[in-house]
Amino acid sequence: MDLYRVVRQGIRASVESYSIKKLEPFYGFRREVDLVRASSALTLLEVRLGLGRPGDDDRSLLEEVQGYNADDCFSTKLLRDWLEDLRSELEVRLGVSLARPSKGKSDEDHDPSERLERTQSAVERLTRDISADAELRGDDQARWLLAQLLNWHRREKKSKWWQYYAWLDMTDEELVEDRSTLGALNYEGEIERVKRSMAHRYSYPRQEHSIRLGDKPRAAVSGVSAGTVVSIDEGDHTIDLKKGIRGEFEPARGLLPLDDVNDEVIRESLLRVAEAVIDHGLAERNPFPAAMHLLLRSRPRIGEIPKRSDDHGGALALPDETPLHAAIRLVREVDRSVLPIQGPPGAGKTFAGARAVLGLLADGKRVGICATSHKVIGNLLEGVGEAARDTGHKIRGIQKASEANRCSAPEIETGNNNDVLEALEDGEIGLVAGTAWLWSREEMQGAVDVLVI
Repeated sequence: MDLYRVVRQGIRASVESYSIKKLEPFYGFRREVDLVRASSALTLLEVRLGLGRPGDDDRSLLEEVQGYNADDCFSTKLLRDWLEDLRSELEVRLGVSLARPSKGKSDEDHDPSERLERTQSAVERLTRDISADAELRGDDQARWLLAQLLNWHRREKKSKWWQYYAWLDMTDEELVEDRSTLGALNYEGEIERVKRSMAHRYSYPRQEHSIRLGDKPRAAVSGVSAGTVVSIDEGDHTIDLKKGIRGEFEPARGLLPLDDVNDEVIRESLLRVAEAVIDHGLAERNPFPAAMHLLLRSRPRIGEIPKRSDDHGGALALPDETPLHAAIRLVREVDRSVLPIQGPPGAGKTFAGARAVLGLLADGKRVGICATSHKVIGNLLEGVGEAARDTGHKIRGIQKASEANRCSAPEIETGNNNDVLEALEDGEIGLVAGTAWLWSREEMQGAVDVLVI
């Protein structure tokens, strides 16, 4: 429930703004934590966390921030109660019962019921008989963590869909005031025909917005696609959108920046892992051994590592071996497990990773590269290409990316999912790169010997 919007539309108060802190005198809430002191504590704590330099008084700073957050929660509850009281008073004064808004759409409308049922069933089976106390869970903590991951994407989208449906109900004035939407559009007419689409131009009053070139915004009120943004002129305040000529065209009065990335393939991948744990447990017979090692936070399993007296710890590097050479060697020896390499920016992770990948390719291994963005993937691929040229190695790779997002290494081709699968079938390409959307596909399971993330 967006109480700020309720306040703005439902009441008129003698305050400079309708922020919750300005309204608190009306419903008698007094904060325990001084706002100035809490703001300073939050800023100082953020600086220390960013610099990685904890201070002796961090506990007191945390208590200040915690108290500030608690005040916000209690104040929000009292604000809601006050608004309900005002509503009841209005019903008595008018002598009628005021209707409440009907339940609108939610993110569940975008989630197939079959997958929802599978997900809820998996969560229930994974968390059955698990202690509520994290310290008492032991290896059950891995199952609990996996269960929380299954609904993570859906939870993350909730606030976005709430915001989207709030935008649909906004007036022209509210769309102009909002810093994300583009409101009060005036349709200027058709610009030009582009194949089976027509470019339409709109003008708009000066305002802040987050609509960008290439976006595919939705039309205000109707929620239908408004087309693809092909031009924005912030000086003349005009925007051009390309839309297919099929069907009736109705000019949009406002644009909503809905950026919904399809995550079905990733969620399905997580479900496969969860169902494998339900069927096979966390033991060696699980078809995803590396994922089990990650969930269990197990010590990396290295094929040729010498035996030590302490079987559960000790350095993985050999005597007098540098971290760089240890990383390159260990990556080539890791056995159905996970080897984390940690370090701050500038520590040489990309340098070490590129040479480790090159070593794997020299061993005849098929290597995959994954990251959260094409830019990060491209950075490592360019490092691999540079290392190959420096050492005289010949490599061939393919990156699942558009031409706009591809890396600059000449040894790397680009293509779509089908191109990647065909390249893997041919067997001539040993290096494959792409985001989680590529590696979550079921047909990519077992496609490479080592995946570098």
